[in-house]
Amino acid sequence: MISPLAYVDSSAKIGKNVMIHPFAYIDKNVEIGDDCEIMPHASFGNGNFLHEGVHVSHDTQIGNCSVFGYGSKISGNCILEDYVIFGGNVLMSQGSRVGAWAMIQTGCRFRKDIPPFIVAAQEPTTYYGVNSFIMSHEGFSEKVIK
Repeated sequence: MISPLAYVDSSAKIGKNVMIHPFAYIDKNVEIGDDCEIMPHASFGNGNFLHEGVHVSHDTQIGNCSVFGYGSKISGNCILEDYVIFGGNVLMSQGSRVGAWAMIQTGCRFRKDIPPFIVAAQEPTTYYGVNSFIMSHEGFSEKVIK
């Protein structure tokens, strides 16, 4: 169900059994899989993809071109910058921030901010270096990556 008080761009693709609460904002080219829930005042930039069962809580801001794996949960008052990648079943605690081009591996639970360009995994959250594969694929120079 999409609340009449939510904004969903006409180019957004919404799966089955998706609940979009009042005052949520879904920009163009966003794809939301089945059984997802978008809470009030959550906003999505352009080109995001949410797999099945993703939950985005209230007052969360998601930038552009990010991917969220199956069953990931994002608590309220979070900020996710552009090009973020979540593996499946990632749990993000309230008030956390994820920097641009960061990758959070499957099953990770985190309560702290993740800096830009970092690969993070496990519990407690550990940083495994920069997201060099994606950065090189997207045209960052080797000098910038190192």
